[in-house]
Amino acid sequence: VALGYDAYSIKETGKDHHGNFLPLKAVESFGDWKPAGYFYAIIPFLYIFDLGVVAVRMPSVVAGLLIVLGLYKIARFYSVNPYWAAFVAAISPWAIHFSRGGWEANMATAALLWGVYYGKKGLIDKKMRAPELICSLLIFGVAVYTYHAARVIAPVLFAGLLIEHFLLQISFSKRELLGFFQKNGVILLIITCIGTAIIAPFVLDLSNAQVS
Repeated sequence: VALGYDAYSIKETGKDHHGNFLPLKAVESFGDWKPAGYFYAIIPFLYIFDLGVVAVRMPSVVAGLLIVLGLYKIARFYSVNPYWAAFVAAISPWAIHFSRGGWEANMATAALLWGVYYGKKGLIDKKMRAPELICSLLIFGVAVYTYHAARVIAPVLFAGLLIEHFLLQISFSKRELLGFFQKNGVILLIITCIGTAIIAPFVLDLSNAQVS
């Protein structure tokens, strides 16, 4: 109810029910702050279904489907049978439960999986692929603004993908290190700037209840 009411209020007035204009980090609820991502994800469905249970739950339903497809895609990178991975996800009690309600955790999980997928896709060879890595970073950003725990998990996952790629591709000779940074310096600078912009609102306001 709280998710639907605030999403509807933002859609109609640009403000949540407390009068905060287009809240970015979190939406003030009843005694706590909820990350803002899920509220904005509801809004497109309000135009289709109007305010009600279906509109509020649809982002989580879509996320549940994306979790199954995301695990299928990721499994292919790790020589795991993708059909079994998708099947296990589809019948998982956890996935079924959280796909049937308006749960921010479900949406964040889908975003984390697809962030990993595009991150792996952008790091297949020695040359980093800018479009896939930027897409990965932006999807991780969706997770960061959707669920509290993702604010820690998403940056660690993205950094882990970069470190894994670096360690697998480089033998740590001076020549190879120099070549690696010469070849990928621009994309590293771009993703550093985008990543900083995504997490800066949280880092600069750590003591605020919206963040903690």
